[in-house]
Amino acid sequence: MLNSARSILIVGMLVFSPWVLAQADLGSISGMVSDSNHAVVPGAPIQVKSAQTGATYKATSSSAGYTLGPLPAGTYDLFIVMPGFITYRKPGIVIQVGQKLRVDIQLAEAQLNTLGDGREFYTDIRGVHSVPSGPAPRTPDGKPDFTGVWHAVRDADPDTEIYGEKPSALPWAAAIAKERTDGNGKDSPGVRCLPNNLQPMSATWVNKLVQTPVLLLIFSEGNTPPFRQIFLDRDHPADLDPSWLGHYIGKWEATRWLLTRSVLTIRPGLRRATSPTPKSCT
Repeated sequence: MLNSARSILIVGMLVFSPWVLAQADLGSISGMVSDSNHAVVPGAPIQVKSAQTGATYKATSSSAGYTLGPLPAGTYDLFIVMPGFITYRKPGIVIQVGQKLRVDIQLAEAQLNTLGDGREFYTDIRGVHSVPSGPAPRTPDGKPDFTGVWHAVRDADPDTEIYGEKPSALPWAAAIAKERTDGNGKDSPGVRCLPNNLQPMSATWVNKLVQTPVLLLIFSEGNTPPFRQIFLDRDHPADLDPSWLGHYIGKWEATRWLLTRSVLTIRPGLRRATSPTPKSCT
């Protein structure tokens, strides 16, 4: 009987020893998530992506912190995409074999988190909204009618931020964008209430569209000036100067697509807060 027990013990050790050793080789990342006032932020969706395998590991922060793991040794990029906060990225985190790494994270608010312009406001406009049901509205001639309130591009889905393929900026543009980001946008024309955005619709704020047979009007809370007009019944004029943000026209191809084209004459210094653009573009 004693021999049988010893045999079972030896077999168990042989079976489980590789598993135990493998677990000992795995590491983890843990820490606290806080805001700019050092208050703990619960419910933050944290992800790391392996640079070697592309595998992702997820955790959610609580009042006690967060733990990601077990993690194989390697290099990881860490992300937090959470409405109300600026997207957090920490690339190149190296986990050694069996290492328990601590990474405390401080999230930055999209604004100063003041009354009427705080975290809840941004969570509302950048979060998930209900989608209208039923067929898309159409004009009397059967074309799509874009009239209505359009929310900004939501950032509530971290997978889009992490896995989305983004075109690389040219070296000169990347250098300028980094300079402006490091300067906290202090040279943005919008700081001086000058036009600062070339896109007809805001990617951050709520937009309201009013479509007529000859004109599409876009009102946006975040743009300066807060409106765009897209002419649907004409071509570009021969003389576009002076023009702060260019001249917009819309053309139909068959019955499906509204193609909005803009010929822009950009005055020197009028660029977006981070991403630069050429002095003229079509």
